[in-house]
Amino acid sequence: MKKFLNLTYFLAIYADPAGGCRMIFADFKRVVNHGDSVEDAISRSRIYLGALATDMVEHDAPFPVPSLIQDFRDKLIPEDGVPLCIVPISVHIPVGKVGIRFVAS
Repeated sequence: MKKFLNLTYFLAIYADPAGGCRMIFADFKRVVNHGDSVEDAISRSRIYLGALATDMVEHDAPFPVPSLIQDFRDKLIPEDGVPLCIVPISVHIPVGKVGIRFVAS
């Protein structure tokens, strides 16, 4: 049976002046994506985070330690404005013979 590690990262969603939403995973050094609505932003972010995690496992890249909500808020940049919402996004990482490495963000 395959084992998985479940990690949850917070996503900040902002209104984009050009329309839609911008999303930022601050734990990943400002990974930014775009969605047409908040719901679309959340859906796209789940897919994106899953693909990012797969790529990181394949390349033995260290994962950032997921922030607690109070620490995540401190990572947001005031110039970005106030987020519409902050949403937890979970990713399931397959754990095989190679361990998962973490790095403080």
